[in-house]
Amino acid sequence: MHLLRRAEQAIVQLANEILDGLSRGKMRLELRGEAEESSGESSKALDLVAYNQEIGSYPTPIAQISGSQRFRVAVSLALAIGQYVGQGARHIESVIIDEGFGSLDKNGRDDMIQELNELQHRLARIILVSHLEDFSCAFSNGYAIELVNQASKVRLLEPV
Repeated sequence: MHLLRRAEQAIVQLANEILDGLSRGKMRLELRGEAEESSGESSKALDLVAYNQEIGSYPTPIAQISGSQRFRVAVSLALAIGQYVGQGARHIESVIIDEGFGSLDKNGRDDMIQELNELQHRLARIILVSHLEDFSCAFSNGYAIELVNQASKVRLLEPV
């Protein structure tokens, strides 16, 4: 159990570094259940609460935060898990994010674009799937897949 808790703490720390950029410093995650663990009770893996500076310093269960906040948390956790696993013998080189960007407002999409662009320095490939053309066009290599005459056609997107 001790090794699992150390791994969780490292993942949450990495996730908070990413979430800081995605939330403009307004959100952070914390493991819930440390008090229960010390009393011998078991807790779920990665049982998290979120703190949001905009609404006060109260811990909020992840299930109760907004959809866009949950998406930011999910992306930060996925990337953090990849980074954590990549510290071992096999380095993670790619990440695939399929949709979810529609839950973000314009500022949230801009923050996500900035964070994903910064991740390009750490990963060989970032594959994004999005129906939002303004989001897709924000990256240097983008492709649109369109159905034309019952066949898929691929065209290169021009960066904005």
